[in-house]
Amino acid sequence: MDLFNIMLQFRKSPLCRWICLIAVLYGCVFEFKAAEFDTAEVARVIEETLKCYNNPGLAVSVVVRGKTIFSRGFGVKDNETKQPVTPDSLFGIASVSKSFAATLLVKLLYEETELTVDSRVQELLGERFRLMDEFRTKEATFADLMGHRMAIPANNRLRFDSNLTRQSLLERLPLLPSNDQFRVQHSYSNLFYGLVTYLAEVIGEDTWENLLTNHLLKPLGMDNTTFATTANLKSMPNLATGYIEFRNELLPVHPEFSRKWGLLAGSGAVMSTANDMTKWMNFHLREGRADDGKRIMASDHVEEVHKARSLTSFSSSLELRQPQFPIMTTQSVYAHGFRRGYYRGYERLVHSGSTLGYKALMSLLPAAQIGVFTAMTGVDTNYVYRSSLHYFLTDWALGLSESWLNATTICSFPEPWRRASRKPRPMRLDPSWKPALNISLFEGTYQNKAYGYLHVRYNESLETLTLDYGWGRWQLFYTPLSSSNDSTHRFYGKGIDITAINLFPMYFVQDSRGSEDVIVGMRATAFESKLPPVFVKLGMTKEAAVTVPDSATRFCITTHVFLLLFLIGLHLEIIF
Repeated sequence: MDLFNIMLQFRKSPLCRWICLIAVLYGCVFEFKAAEFDTAEVARVIEETLKCYNNPGLAVSVVVRGKTIFSRGFGVKDNETKQPVTPDSLFGIASVSKSFAATLLVKLLYEETELTVDSRVQELLGERFRLMDEFRTKEATFADLMGHRMAIPANNRLRFDSNLTRQSLLERLPLLPSNDQFRVQHSYSNLFYGLVTYLAEVIGEDTWENLLTNHLLKPLGMDNTTFATTANLKSMPNLATGYIEFRNELLPVHPEFSRKWGLLAGSGAVMSTANDMTKWMNFHLREGRADDGKRIMASDHVEEVHKARSLTSFSSSLELRQPQFPIMTTQSVYAHGFRRGYYRGYERLVHSGSTLGYKALMSLLPAAQIGVFTAMTGVDTNYVYRSSLHYFLTDWALGLSESWLNATTICSFPEPWRRASRKPRPMRLDPSWKPALNISLFEGTYQNKAYGYLHVRYNESLETLTLDYGWGRWQLFYTPLSSSNDSTHRFYGKGIDITAINLFPMYFVQDSRGSEDVIVGMRATAFESKLPPVFVKLGMTKEAAVTVPDSATRFCITTHVFLLLFLIGLHLEIIF
């Protein structure tokens, strides 16, 4: 009996009728649940909670089984014009861009080459791709890059270097050290998503922005989505102005900062709207199909994007995995541009985004065909507003109008279940504080092989030192250490011009050369806290032999360390 006749007989059988009836009832239940999404009540809660947080503008969209059931704007696009946010207002989505970058690279790999995500990067780039050690260099795959399995510290502020390009990033990567084990330690990295950006350009032979537009945005009808790298952010009427908070005051982020910071585009340069993001969520929920049903990407290739790749730290979701909270949620696995976990027992794909001025979050429940997207301007410390809002909206999309969260608990989250983290007190920046050494001794050019050059100068008008690194500029404030240390001098940086961002501490290192005290280098914890790069002051040493104490020994440089430095200096024929 052929397959057609088997199917015809099954269609007439009682079993088939029962299956069809169950399917219809299931569909009705889901439609009923979707209908329970009270848009007026949800909007009321969002408007109420927005008053609790320092976020000028907010965009929200929710999809259920391919339909947009909620897409709204709240607050204002700009604090001066007071123009309201709409579903078509443009927000930076920061690292939610990684879902776009990973999806595009997977699409290009399988459609344009004979490579897979498990192919080695050197199969595409050859000897141009090199890392700190031979094993990483030879074995690193595309999946390793997209799954943050390289175990190399983030070095995120390398992005301030004016000489950095997507292609020249290849020259910096082998200069970045690591103390962690490849494919064992999860190390979140924007730099490697910059490499993912470049790899797409190599395969597609076009700019990443054009490739993403032509391969995904246009086919999906995401016509308002653009990029911080290419859009004219100074004259876009739909743009929601990004804001940061400094000493309890909201300050607008300079558009030029967003453009320059977005150079490594796949790491965070996408700008989108609530309406457009409904199409992106549906694309992933429907395994590669557009809203009109047209297939844009093979379902097994989309599945490859979602596949679990590395175990991340449990710390970010620890409090919600314990009975302290009424509902369990996790996100302890990283895929490609998505984190994987669970909410109410449903598998959940999620990714947040945080950049200067913008905060975003996208979460998907594939089994329930639910997607939630939020983007806001301003700050969202510890993700408290984004996270609680997503749990609330997901519950409503599931038909659970009696959510464990409401306007009161969203405003107090994580209380009453857990004490909220104290807001850190702003560092005191007092220009009257002066180091023991003459300020002129700190001036000079400092070099690190991976980062290049930074310049420290005294500014007469500001009456402080300034630090210039690439297109970034900071005013340096001396801040005494809590315990006596005559060999290390700590400064904090306050952003100047477009670099409206504070640096973490920079530690200048003092040494004695004969009868003179001099500054020989700097430990730039502001650039990478886990394994800080050491900058050597030019004219002081021939090599980067300066050692600076770590957090455990920062306040006490012993005579043994000085002796070690002296011996190294003799070996390198350096006159101390």
